[in-house]
Amino acid sequence: MCERPFAPNMAALDPSSPSEPGTFEKRSLPADKEDMDLSGIALQGLEQAEVRFVRASSQLSSMGAVSADGTRDTVDLSQAAVALVLAKDDFAANLEMVKVADQMERATVDLLA
Repeated sequence: MCERPFAPNMAALDPSSPSEPGTFEKRSLPADKEDMDLSGIALQGLEQAEVRFVRASSQLSSMGAVSADGTRDTVDLSQAAVALVLAKDDFAANLEMVKVADQMERATVDLLA
């Protein structure tokens, strides 16, 4: 069985390498140029879920309110209910991500200690 050289994308290919025609050199490309902060990502998701929840709840609370020009404000209840459920699910998923990030950090500290 012949093993072919692997190149993840065209940027990883080095045409100036002194290899034989038809072969490519494998170059290592880091997945992340900077460290990822899982807790920060999860906290940002929590904030976005909170904004979604506040927006949906304010729409529900203004149902039937009279605006400044005297017209009644109408709200699509099904759309607002779906937005509330989505916000709840987003919040729960991001909260779980915070827990997983904490477990990963603890495991890393245990490995290094």
